[in-house]
Amino acid sequence: MNRLALLLCSCLVIQPLASRCFGQDSVAYSVFPQIAVGDGWSFDIFLTNQDSEAAPSVRLSFYKSTGEPLVCTTNVGSGSAFTFSLLGGTTQAVRANNEGSLRSGYAVLEVPPDISIRGSLVVRWQQNGQVVTQLGVTQQFPSTCYSFPAEVDSDKGVNTGVALALPTIASAGAGSGDIIVSLIDEGGVLQRTVSLSLASGHHDARYLNQDQLFPGLDHFRGSVSVSSTLPFGLIALRQEQAVFGTLAINRGPVVAPHMVLSAAGTEVEPNNSNAQATALNLPAKVAGTIGAPGDADVYSFSGSQGEILTALTDTRGFGFVADSILTLLKEDGTVLATNDQSGLLSNNDSFLQAVLPSSGKYYLRVEEYSHGGGANYGYHLHVQTTGDPVQPGTPRIDSITPSSALPGAKIPITIRGANLSGAFRVIFTPITGITITNVQSTATQVTASLDIYEYAASGSRQVYVMADGGDSNTITFTITAPAPSIDSINPSSATAGSTVSLEIWGESLAGVTAVSFTPSTGVSLTNLESSEMRVTATLAIAATAPVGICQVTVTTPGGTTNALSFRIRSATPVGQPPTISNLQAGTPVSKSDGMHIAISFDFYDPDGDITYASGDPSGSAKIVFSKGGCTKSFSGTTVDRPGQTSGHFSFDIVLTGTSSGSFSITVQLFDAAWNGSNLLTFNTTVWNCLLLEWPAPSDHRFSPGWSEAQSAGESKHLNAPVMGKDV
Repeated sequence: MNRLALLLCSCLVIQPLASRCFGQDSVAYSVFPQIAVGDGWSFDIFLTNQDSEAAPSVRLSFYKSTGEPLVCTTNVGSGSAFTFSLLGGTTQAVRANNEGSLRSGYAVLEVPPDISIRGSLVVRWQQNGQVVTQLGVTQQFPSTCYSFPAEVDSDKGVNTGVALALPTIASAGAGSGDIIVSLIDEGGVLQRTVSLSLASGHHDARYLNQDQLFPGLDHFRGSVSVSSTLPFGLIALRQEQAVFGTLAINRGPVVAPHMVLSAAGTEVEPNNSNAQATALNLPAKVAGTIGAPGDADVYSFSGSQGEILTALTDTRGFGFVADSILTLLKEDGTVLATNDQSGLLSNNDSFLQAVLPSSGKYYLRVEEYSHGGGANYGYHLHVQTTGDPVQPGTPRIDSITPSSALPGAKIPITIRGANLSGAFRVIFTPITGITITNVQSTATQVTASLDIYEYAASGSRQVYVMADGGDSNTITFTITAPAPSIDSINPSSATAGSTVSLEIWGESLAGVTAVSFTPSTGVSLTNLESSEMRVTATLAIAATAPVGICQVTVTTPGGTTNALSFRIRSATPVGQPPTISNLQAGTPVSKSDGMHIAISFDFYDPDGDITYASGDPSGSAKIVFSKGGCTKSFSGTTVDRPGQTSGHFSFDIVLTGTSSGSFSITVQLFDAAWNGSNLLTFNTTVWNCLLLEWPAPSDHRFSPGWSEAQSAGESKHLNAPVMGKDV
């Protein structure tokens, strides 16, 4: 174990679940899953009697990773075990120093079961007399299931480690426990499941990308779900560069990735005994009911030695009241595992995982905790095997980097694992819209070039490798839907009581699922249609709709866009409308973000209530541009001219895009009362949007004096301002 791995010495205090966990009623136990002393490492354990009564015998013991006594030099003496008497309200500190060679292990705390004794561990690492790292964590309760967030990214120096402890407490028959570790990506997809055999009295600590867990794991973000048939202790640590910290551990597994997505079958009654068991072909989901008080439903299936079985019940969302108990048995009736509560909040469902000890027939029994029964005591049972053992020499893949990309991406991919020598193909399923070339391999990784077509459907693809040793297991790659954005909405206002045809322009708008107005009172949309760059709909505004600004967003499979403002105007505006004249458009200028066109116009407003601020904050007047899909955005100088009856506005419009066709820019000015002016239009048929692609084609770069013919055969030079009321 390296020095960084030993920083997994944070505290976990485990309070027992009475005799069901540890078998004795006279003593309650707690566990600190890892400690370290020597070579700069030291720790403090604080024991506090929260009660008013004295605790006559509090025992703290230290053990090596193999379960043997670990001798530590402390402020209360040198030894592997210490006993104290704690009066009510008192605290005892046990400080182990950093002398000697490095030793690691775990600690066990024994206290009277009827007195509340709480412990906390602080672990530190010192160099040259200075504390470099110090960590501490409050206690947690024991469980057969835990989960925690995880990230591994070598480029950022990020890693995640886990420490596990299975102390020999109270019951000599506790035996070994298979600790089952499931790796789940941030999309909720199960990537891989492995098992660690941890002997009674032993403990283990390692990073996620080390041997026996997920060697070679990198560029991963998601969660880890850990379970066992026996209660155990667990702590996780996150390393980022040279900084370390403990992670919050959640009691209970991450359930969703282990659920069977197929349609539910139905149990066959009677199935109260092993002889009457309903047979399952795995993976399976079955809808069952505890039909009468005291009823039990039994299911049978065939399994192979070394397979990891996952079974869970699900009652949420169906209106069921069953509080299930799930039990796994061998064919001879030997109980292998049982679970009452999964550990999820406000949930009475069961969850268990176990490594099947031999090939043959197994049974799953579902019972009701309160011995109730009836029509509303239903459940769904999900059963499957995961993490099938990989035979020696068989290719195994643990990670793919990156694990997602957008349509149109052309990227290198790296697949890490074992037994990958001679890999000659990387298979994506389904393959539609994907090409893989340049496959190269070593024993631990495969590299290739991935080309995702623009039209490739978003969603998950299963990936495996074909190598000399056969086909590998599968791993998930996700083609993500591009994030949508919107640039303009036309019209950007309408009167209460009106119905208008709405156009919203932007990018990645295909497959729109919703157009949302906030607030939405009095607003309704029909005839919603979308393409890559445009959304159209019929907008109906009730006469009673409140006047003011609404924020408009568009939702697609790729997410929700930025918001644009839409104003609902009063049907009877107050005051006199402004007028505009002398619309001017200058020469297009090439810049890094597209083609910039300076436009300006004069205004006259008899009321003098023109107040405009760039960005159109609520309450300002607005300049409306009606434009085609090639217009990306516009910006202008902030203007604040209350009381002025005339003036001049100047703005810079940025044109981008690659679609063909011409478009026009229509300008309208609204005053503070939202009275609209006349409209002036600048016709841009002289430009084709194909010429606006940035960088522009070499033979069509805009430059002073450049001209281009209209499709009708006319020509117009753009090196001089264009002027007029309607150009």
